[in-house]
Amino acid sequence: MLKGNMKKIAVLLCLCWAAATAQVIHSPEIKGLRIHGIAEAEFPVALLDSHPVTIAFDTDTPSPENYIIVVFHCTKDWQKTQSIFVNDPSRNYTTYQLPYQQAPQFVAQYRWTYTIALPGVAGLEKFLYSGNYIFELWNAGRTDLLAEGKFFVAEQLSDSLLTMYNRFLPSQISPWNQVQKAVLRYRIPDVQQQASSILSTLWLKTVDVYRNRELDTPHRIDADNNKSNTFIDGWGTNKLAFQIDDLPSGNAYRRMDVTNTDWYPPNIICRSFQGADLSRWMMQGASDHYGSATLTEGDQYSDYVQYQFEIARPEESTNENIIVVGDFNNWQADPAWQLKYDADSRHYLLRAWLRRGAYDYQYVLQGNDWMTLEGNDWRTVSVFTAVLYYHDTQYGSYDRIVLCAQAKNSGGT
Repeated sequence: MLKGNMKKIAVLLCLCWAAATAQVIHSPEIKGLRIHGIAEAEFPVALLDSHPVTIAFDTDTPSPENYIIVVFHCTKDWQKTQSIFVNDPSRNYTTYQLPYQQAPQFVAQYRWTYTIALPGVAGLEKFLYSGNYIFELWNAGRTDLLAEGKFFVAEQLSDSLLTMYNRFLPSQISPWNQVQKAVLRYRIPDVQQQASSILSTLWLKTVDVYRNRELDTPHRIDADNNKSNTFIDGWGTNKLAFQIDDLPSGNAYRRMDVTNTDWYPPNIICRSFQGADLSRWMMQGASDHYGSATLTEGDQYSDYVQYQFEIARPEESTNENIIVVGDFNNWQADPAWQLKYDADSRHYLLRAWLRRGAYDYQYVLQGNDWMTLEGNDWRTVSVFTAVLYYHDTQYGSYDRIVLCAQAKNSGGT
């Protein structure tokens, strides 16, 4: 991700407006930025020749603004591709007013909702190259970066080439040893129609694997890395099998639903009726929605509400760093979402504005520990997505995504 203006970020953090899905907001003018694709878990992947991703956000400006979206092709490591053929500055931005709708009557926290399909709007009617992409949302004069996010454009989407297996990790103790093994199989087509699409087997050497919508924590398989838990069978041939055998199983996410206006009326601080959350170490959670959010749309109750996240911890743990993650903050352990210890209740608390809806979420301890508070269990069913990169030496060289494959693990023991 690119770094935005730090002063604007500071203003945003003070207001604590929450992004509704996996993106980053730099200005309080933008609310509830969300992006989803056609794949399982609404993983934000578009197909090169069809099926766009959808970007949406809300604003509270007096009148609709003429925002501009700029897209950049990136390397597999999310650096902007240094090729003017691939990143043509004359063809990478929207050229007309983005489509919008007025907020329903009685909605108080925003006035306009913008919904954009990429590709599919003027100026960005088509993507010529597959790969990683970042988008930037700018004001009309392109003087202020308001928000940004990332998505994928793949040449093929498959639900049959990725296989998941339960596995014991011998180097760990229970429940840390309950992991997943992923195997992505790919065969280079025997007949490749166009010279521009001929694949050299030596440049098919990198796969990133994601769990659900956790876009900030990929697990990499790479021929150039000597990691003990990653393997590539058949590299250099036309039949390859990329393997990784230490993927955390995780636990089913917690679920928060504030769609019911009788239980959560407007103009109150919403809290769970079940009380404060508790640690789920060695406990299996209920089923979830694979990390995605479902928002209320189109009526007077599709407004933002203030929700209080709350988790109970022993008094001796008052200096713990506990962060809530979900689709509202890109599933990132962002310090802006750190809970604060409340001495009166002996709980950790955080209040945030969220578009009314239902959200998966969980807690991260000390910035990078996703399991101590949440547990880890084979019975958890998740959507895993494998992205296969090809380093194309044409057009100054760039990283293509020749395949995006998905599979659910089986659950069970």
